[in-house]
Amino acid sequence: MRLLEYVPGIVAFVAALVAIVGTAKSGGRPLPRAKQINLAAAILALLASLTLTLRAQRNADFRALQQARISTLAHTELRLAIMKMIGPFRINDPSFGLVPKDALEATVRAQLAMSDLKGLATNYSPPLPMWQVFQDAAVGGSAEVDRVLQIYAPYLDSEILELTSELQRSEFLFRLRSLKEHVEDNSFIERPLPFAYSDPRPAEGREDPWGYERFWALIQKLDTALQRDEGKLRAR
Repeated sequence: MRLLEYVPGIVAFVAALVAIVGTAKSGGRPLPRAKQINLAAAILALLASLTLTLRAQRNADFRALQQARISTLAHTELRLAIMKMIGPFRINDPSFGLVPKDALEATVRAQLAMSDLKGLATNYSPPLPMWQVFQDAAVGGSAEVDRVLQIYAPYLDSEILELTSELQRSEFLFRLRSLKEHVEDNSFIERPLPFAYSDPRPAEGREDPWGYERFWALIQKLDTALQRDEGKLRAR
């Protein structure tokens, strides 16, 4: 409770007042000059103590307000960086949520897995190979996440930092950032090269072999943990 911060100064003043006035003789005679000086000093000490306490409280309130504002900005910047990272998956999602509603649906994953990484994305001008669309977003978004952490890490709690660190080291993000090498390694294949990393079927008896589900699970947790200031998000 903030009022408790004033108690020590008030208690010290009361103790001094009792020591000064309590020993004075009755009869309405004024206090001796020495005691008057001591009483004035005690009053000044009380006023100084109360003033310093009030100033300290105002400074603490100002710092807390600044901390909250910067924390909100940090959350906004990190959300935008992750949105950039997963941009190609959010083409038809105008919200500020981080996880497309159908990202984990088997039919959507299977359709995405059939995408030809060597094919052209015609909604870009000039058209870009699909692999480049995914890789550019992943590389650029990951670099933006690193920039946000370098600047705002002190204003993000440990849970967000841990989740973000795991996201940056995730298997699926690594695959997205390495799509050029994947395409080059399979350049001998003349038929379309599928985006197999999103395939919902287990590979070689392993569940989630490319880390697709874990990737979205981490982003879902970050979506919950990060503030969503839509005013600031729209302004950016």
